[in-house]
Amino acid sequence: MAMQGYCDQIAMHVRQRSTWSWRSSRSNNRCTFALRMGSARHFRWPAPLMQSAVNVLQTFGRPIERDRVDGGNALSGSTVNYVMATFESAVDVDNIRSRQCFACGGKPSSGVGEHVFPKWLQTRFDLFDERLTLQNGTLIPYRALTVSCCAKCNNGFLSGIESKVQTIIERGTVDGDPDVLSLGRWMSKIFVGILVKETALLLDRKDPSLGHIMAADFIGEFANCQLILQSARKPTLFCSLHGKFPFSLFWYRIDTERGFDISTDIVGQSIAMRLGALGIIFVNDGGLQLNAGVDGPFGLQGLTVTPLQFNELAARVHTKASLRDATHSYANSETPEHLTIEQQDVHPYTSTILAGGEMQVFEPWNSEMFAVRASRITRLDESVFLDPVTRHEMTLLTNLITSKPSDFEQCA
Repeated sequence: MAMQGYCDQIAMHVRQRSTWSWRSSRSNNRCTFALRMGSARHFRWPAPLMQSAVNVLQTFGRPIERDRVDGGNALSGSTVNYVMATFESAVDVDNIRSRQCFACGGKPSSGVGEHVFPKWLQTRFDLFDERLTLQNGTLIPYRALTVSCCAKCNNGFLSGIESKVQTIIERGTVDGDPDVLSLGRWMSKIFVGILVKETALLLDRKDPSLGHIMAADFIGEFANCQLILQSARKPTLFCSLHGKFPFSLFWYRIDTERGFDISTDIVGQSIAMRLGALGIIFVNDGGLQLNAGVDGPFGLQGLTVTPLQFNELAARVHTKASLRDATHSYANSETPEHLTIEQQDVHPYTSTILAGGEMQVFEPWNSEMFAVRASRITRLDESVFLDPVTRHEMTLLTNLITSKPSDFEQCA
């Protein structure tokens, strides 16, 4: 992109921001504004463009706070910590490859690191010797699923998130927006932690030349998860287009207090967990699924379901997530005291125009795709969810659904 293009993009958003910060990293000599556009991307400008960007800000009379990224800690003088700088360091590809702290990009502490699934959770559901299936089909014990982490992050803001979520899980219900935000941050931490772990594991131990299960630069696609996690470091104002927060989260009561299960969809960036009497489904989609229904498929959020019914609901959300055909632009800003995460617009990927004239945000519902996912998650035959003769979609949720069967595709 030409220099004028960069300046135009800054000028388009700068009128709305009161304070901006820019950071220059000694390791890669790049500048980053607290401005985010598109799918999990922050603008990263090389040094030659930095002064031009600063000039644009000064033209509009905006104060500029310079800081420095140093070992994962954002410094302005010696006292101010900037979440955006810490975020940039955490998602930096070089820091991920070199096994720096997954939460700040700084030097990790010695020892086993951060348990992606915390010890209290493994104890509560007897997971230490259970195993999780990774993207390459291999299995890893939950007790071995750890990532590099520094003591400050581990014992600081991450510990605070864990304490809040533990209380929610023991209670078995979600009470209001503070609980939703805590769960969103925790599910983001779990998702990012699993992916970061996979960047350290070989795809095939017999053939190291094939590389790792997950490429380090792929973590950038989940940058919004990392930003949601980082927002726990500082009072944060969320300005979202679809709900209170820039993600979709649905919760359900489970009719048993025992049992644990997890399913994910990397393409759709969704993760579901059954945690005893509470089931949680999280989607890193900026909240787009909330447009399809703030209470999830068939409006069942908060109701009591069986474990199988929860798994079907998870399959429906995963399927919807994989059909997403849009992303968001963000204009994020930060002062020493507060962080603002602000959605600006919805940007469709394919620019498909629907019959009503609106832009397509999700591709049409696919019953066959849903049946495959539901079969895999529930371990039931696909014919339970899709009649092999008529090809009509079926469900385990009949006793809970008040809408007519023809609404399946619209509600799913």
